Amino acid sequence: MSEDSNVSDISIRDEELRFFEYCERYIKTVEENASSLVEYKSFLNSPEVIEIRDKVRSEIGDHELSVEDIVTIYQSCGYEIAAQAALADSTSSLNSPWCQLLPHSSLYTLEYLSDIKVSTSTVWCSGILFFIAYFYFIYLIVSISWTSTIPSYRFCSMLTF
Repeated sequence: MSEDSNVSDISIRDEELRFFEYCERYIKTVEENASSLVEYKSFLNSPEVIEIRDKVRSEIGDHELSVEDIVTIYQSCGYEIAAQAALADSTSSLNSPWCQLLPHSSLYTLEYLSDIKVSTSTVWCSGILFFIAYFYFIYLIVSISWTSTIPSYRFCSMLTF
């Protein structure tokens, strides 16, 4: 950065890059659209995931666990290992009580489940398959090319189709 640069001149336009958090129409059309997570919900209730839930249930004493609880345990395992790895030196061993609840053989299945959700929420919902996302990408290109005078949240309400 040169000495003439003024950091205070930088404007944060989060509503443009993260329009999906600000645009009511996008939220209703895409995020609340039941079809966007069909594959995820289907695999979430598959025999493979139910088998993992049943194994964990039997290990911890037959507590009521849902498949969503298993996903939460898997995510907690990942977060805890990531946090430990960030703080650990190379000789430390990483372990988490959350990870110990899950059979090692289940990790690939739960990772696949996570991949399905990520791909549907980013590729499917943010892609041109949803018309409103297509228009937002056009808006971003115009906004990057020229200084747009229309804020993105107003652009969202102007869309008609």
